[in-house]
Amino acid sequence: MENYRIVSLEHTDVHESLLKWASWARVRHHPATCGSLERNYKPPPMYHPNEPHIIPDLKLVYAIEHLIVSAPKGYGRHVIYFYLKKLNPQATAKKLRVSKDRLVPHLNETREWMMRHLK
Repeated sequence: MENYRIVSLEHTDVHESLLKWASWARVRHHPATCGSLERNYKPPPMYHPNEPHIIPDLKLVYAIEHLIVSAPKGYGRHVIYFYLKKLNPQATAKKLRVSKDRLVPHLNETREWMMRHLK
C-alpha cells in the first residue's frame, strides 16, 4: 500500500484538477462563524483555512461537481473520500468497501472516467 499516491503520467492533469477542486471545495464549505458589520471580527484559529485559498477555473470546478454527482459505480465517492476528505488509504478502502489492494486500480479507473468526461 506504499504507492497509493502514485499517479500515472496520463492522469496528472486530471489529478491536479481534482486537487484544485478539493482545495476550493474545502475552503468553500468551511464552517461559518459569525462576523461583524464592521468586518473587524477575527475568527478563532480553528476556523482559519489550513491551505491557501486557490481560485481555480470556475467552469472546471462546476464541471467536476456535476461529474461527481452524476458518476456511476460510486466514482463520486472515490473522489470525495480521497481528494476532498483526505482520508488515508486504509480508511478510504474501508469506506468504499474494497480491499486495500484494489484501491489504486479503483482510483485510476475513477481518474480515467473523469478525464474522458471533462474533455
